[in-house]
Amino acid sequence: MVVGLVLAGLGLVVVVAVFISAVRADGFRADRHSPLWAVSWSRRRQLAWTIRRGGEVPEEDLPLLRHTAELLAGQRWLIGLFVGLAIIYAGQSLLQWSPFRLALLPVMVSLYAVAVVLALRNARRGEAFLRAHPAPGEDPQDRATSLI
Repeated sequence: MVVGLVLAGLGLVVVVAVFISAVRADGFRADRHSPLWAVSWSRRRQLAWTIRRGGEVPEEDLPLLRHTAELLAGQRWLIGLFVGLAIIYAGQSLLQWSPFRLALLPVMVSLYAVAVVLALRNARRGEAFLRAHPAPGEDPQDRATSLI
């Protein structure tokens, strides 16, 4: 029971620290002026798919694709959030012990692990897209060093 309380508290501290650091680093902000608000959900999925799978890039969609790639590249802060939530769930499973919660614990931790892998993959692919398609007047080498 004490271990569960400690884990839940530690997870809460991790989640709060991730939110504070994301807000300070400008990774978590309201993007009210995003051009993606004007397009449909299916179009957003198509843009993300083009970036993830390396599809053909039409020249007229390049600004929207670059913006989407920047959003995907900025998802790394979510990894800390997923880790903190997994720790909180592990603590709750031990704190309010029941066979069902204990059986569900590996499933939930696995789902958070998959979310971490997907966030990392999306961030890498977004960064690769930005390196492959620099903005007009931007040096690709400068962009590659700023993303690291």
